[in-house]
Amino acid sequence: MMKRLSILIVVVICSTFIAQAQWDCRSIVGRNMTPLWKKSPLTFGTELTGSFGIMNDRKIVNTLLYVALDYSKNEHQIYIEGGYKGYYNSLGAPTDSQKRDGFLYSIFQENRIGGRELFYKYSGDNTKLKLGFMSLSLPDYMLVNERAFAIKFDQKIAKGSFNFTLGNVLEGPSRTGVFCGTDYLYNVIYGKKEPVAGHNFFESNFASVSYLIDNTIKETKKEPLPEVVETKTDTAVVDEFDEFSGFDDSEFGATEETKKKNWAINKYGIVYYSEFGSYYGKAFGDMRHFYGLLAQVRIPLEIETKFEVLH
Repeated sequence: MMKRLSILIVVVICSTFIAQAQWDCRSIVGRNMTPLWKKSPLTFGTELTGSFGIMNDRKIVNTLLYVALDYSKNEHQIYIEGGYKGYYNSLGAPTDSQKRDGFLYSIFQENRIGGRELFYKYSGDNTKLKLGFMSLSLPDYMLVNERAFAIKFDQKIAKGSFNFTLGNVLEGPSRTGVFCGTDYLYNVIYGKKEPVAGHNFFESNFASVSYLIDNTIKETKKEPLPEVVETKTDTAVVDEFDEFSGFDDSEFGATEETKKKNWAINKYGIVYYSEFGSYYGKAFGDMRHFYGLLAQVRIPLEIETKFEVLH
């Protein structure tokens, strides 16, 4: 039996626009919160989305409501977000004979209540910890962009950043699951592939460890205080009219020397990733293991390229 090897090379060229996936679980309520009272650490927000459509064989009406509550004080944050979704289709739901294994179909004439976020977050100067049900992505460029029950730990070390993430993904509340997937809001596409995740807790899990060095971070060196020179008439400060004497160019962005460089490795690091649980198989050999290198490189014309090589 041939040894199973998988090598994946992904190159992503960053551009000026952001692509939105059809099935993405989008919400902007977290960026538009209002204090319950003046200077209150407790804020809330709501978001309402609706749609109505007429096709040659059907009429559809849908609505999605998000409600969020946030408590933030000093380095601590507790965030809760959930919602209601109702949808109607004049054709009704597909019959059991039309359903196939491995696919989820839009269930019309139904109301749903679901959760989207429920987490605690600690944000220190160099340490960050996030715990609960959350939308998350890994520091690498392609491995995870999901909603999961997880713990995420980040630690800054000089120019480097260490990350450890451990999570569990469920089919229902996943990013493309029953409540969050936008196909259940618009009902244009009759069916889609089932999310690749377990039905119960701990059936489909993932873990990741990474260390990333950011060369764009400049270590700010404080200049010594100007020398004080005593004179016969008064006390004068050397370079008293030099308004920029106490600042380093790096504090305000890239220096002229950096700008002249057409090629630069802005970031680079290592990553280990694993998927495990009964969803993938009970034997240790059924676990999925990936490890590799990643880098973000600037090339001429100010183009940023991202490379990730996994084995």
